Amino acid sequence: MYVWKWGHCRGFHGQETSLQGNLIAAAEWGEQRIIRLEESGARTPLIVQVPDVCYSDTSTVRLHQPNSMIMTPFGDLIVVDHAADCTISVVWRLQKAMQVPALQSAWDSRLAHKWTQVQHNHTLDKVLQANGVGGIALDGTWEGLYAVVLGNGGKVRLLLVPLLVDEDDEPTTNKDIKTIMDISEYTTKP
Repeated sequence: MYVWKWGHCRGFHGQETSLQGNLIAAAEWGEQRIIRLEESGARTPLIVQVPDVCYSDTSTVRLHQPNSMIMTPFGDLIVVDHAADCTISVVWRLQKAMQVPALQSAWDSRLAHKWTQVQHNHTLDKVLQANGVGGIALDGTWEGLYAVVLGNGGKVRLLLVPLLVDEDDEPTTNKDIKTIMDISEYTTKP
């Protein structure tokens, strides 16, 4: 289980914003979903289904193996999911994740185990797809995401991927992604 806690953060214009108190989000591998643990004990599903990146005949699937998560200062949740079936890692971003309405009780959480989709309309974007993503971090401007990726031929690179900050920004394309450095020589060979 991967968890983090959020409380107060500084927004882009310096104002302090309360982000629904001190809550914990977790990647539930067994349930193949990302949840937010509420003060009531309820577990609100944030991400359950994602577009299938392995098989074109399936439109959506449950998360595979989510392992790295970041909550951005502007309330977006960024998650790395590893699809072992086709050895692809995908970085997903759930916009305005902290504004997803909370489930009210633990009983509601039990009923949510059967959900095949989340009960909110927040946008889920694919930020990056690669053979493997080993870790992620926000850049100092909060407008970019550093990602350690495994490329063809075993090359390990540090990439900087622009994040859409405003809804009217153009979607990120491969030409927007910058290779910061090849770090293959610094990695341990098996």
